[in-house]
Amino acid sequence: MSRLLHTKIVLPLRHIHHKKRLAAPRKYRSTLLDHLMYGIAFAGPIMTVPQIYDVWIRHQLSVNTITWGSYLVFGLLWLYYGVVHKEKLIIFSNILGIITTGLVVLGAMLFK
Repeated sequence: MSRLLHTKIVLPLRHIHHKKRLAAPRKYRSTLLDHLMYGIAFAGPIMTVPQIYDVWIRHQLSVNTITWGSYLVFGLLWLYYGVVHKEKLIIFSNILGIITTGLVVLGAMLFK
């Protein structure tokens, strides 16, 4: 029975794994879209700067700590995903997002 299981399930799966390894990596050429996305990855977290100003300078605490805290947790998860998959754009964007979101959360917690 175990021999049948091995030949019907394990061997075909091992074959699939070897096929993935044999595929030659393609050379990737950077496109205009890639450069645009790096600009957007930088601009997205920068949009949080007015919120940081309101919390840290004006001490207007109109932010919901739970909402911004969840943004921070999601950003950490996306950063982990980017590191695991070696996606530079995701890593770059989420590091900036974690810094800006973290400043909002920290300011909201300190000044409440």
